[in-house]
Amino acid sequence: FPGSHQASVVTLPEGRYLADVGCGAPILQAVPLSTTTELHHAGLGFRYQPGDTPDSLVQERLIDGKWTSFCTYDLRPATADGLALAFARHHTAGESWVTTTLSLVRCTPDAVYQIRNRDLSIYTDGGKRTQTLGSNAAVVDAVLATFGLPTLPVAEGLAALERLQQAAKPGAGG
Repeated sequence: FPGSHQASVVTLPEGRYLADVGCGAPILQAVPLSTTTELHHAGLGFRYQPGDTPDSLVQERLIDGKWTSFCTYDLRPATADGLALAFARHHTAGESWVTTTLSLVRCTPDAVYQIRNRDLSIYTDGGKRTQTLGSNAAVVDAVLATFGLPTLPVAEGLAALERLQQAAKPGAGG
């Protein structure tokens, strides 16, 4: 939906750049808007190229050896109404993954660690390893061991997600 992926355009003396700092991917540098740019980190690949219009930039991701379209950035300044609508949709259960998924990402110089619900994925130059965590306690342990966040209320977050998922089931009351 419009506004579902947002980033900032930064103008420097050298030109205009995209700064996509909140996407959870290891995009660790500004991306020039004027040319095709590839970024690689821990076995993950990202390619940016000018879109069909002067106000668009296309991001592709390297998946199984093939560049796959991920999103198109609208580089025009966002309107207050557009931002409000995108924010509301992201925070409405069932409209996007934002409120219905446990998602944590940690980027280091050699790896990217991701927890998405009960899956722990580790990306390195050697490939991707995924482990399914069998219980809420295993997720809590993985957050502590992998992310070093002992006070993050993961158990409470998982319980809230389970309540949201139950409420979203057909025929659920509430």
